[in-house]
Formats: sequence, C-alpha cells, structure tokens
Amino acid sequence: KIDAALHLGKSAELYRQLNGAEAAILTQLRTGKTFLNEYLHKIKASETASCDCGFTESIAHFLFLCSRWVRQRGKLRRRHGRRFRGLSYVLGGYS
Repeated sequence: KIDAALHLGKSAELYRQLNGAEAAILTQLRTGKTFLNEYLHKIKASETASCDCGFTESIAHFLFLCSRWVRQRGKLRRRHGRRFRGLSYVLGGYS
C-alpha cells in the first residue's frame, strides 16, 4: 500500500534492523491497520476518526502534521532531511 517497489529482500533487511515492538509499529503504519483513530473508527473501535487536535488522525497527520508530536517530529526531520515529507521514504520504501 505504501510502496509497491518494496520487494521482499529490502523488506527483510528493513525489519532485521528493528526489535519486535518497532517492527510491529512499522507494520501497522505500512499496512494502515494502526492504533490511530482513522483506522479505529473504520473498524468501529472509536467513536470518531478525529485526533485530539481536531483533524482526522491519519498516518500522514500523525507523522507530519499533528501539533501534539512536534518534538518527536523534529527527530524524524533531522534524520530524514529534505525527504522527510515522503511517507513511503519515512516508512522504509524507495520513493
């Protein structure tokens, strides 16, 4: 869903670098089946798809926009530089 070009070898290499908890979170973010309200609302586990900040709590919102995660986003921004806004790239893909 995130990056059709992510082949099995690249995927295995990506996950080998992570511990179990990190791999689980990355899998959730890459598949869209997350702890975020957009998905929880879709499966009727949350009354709303909204984030506490008022916007739809999607993966892109969580990673790039939400005002609740400014400090943590700074770490991602420093690590990924100018490619930071590319969802596929941030989640381990090629594009």
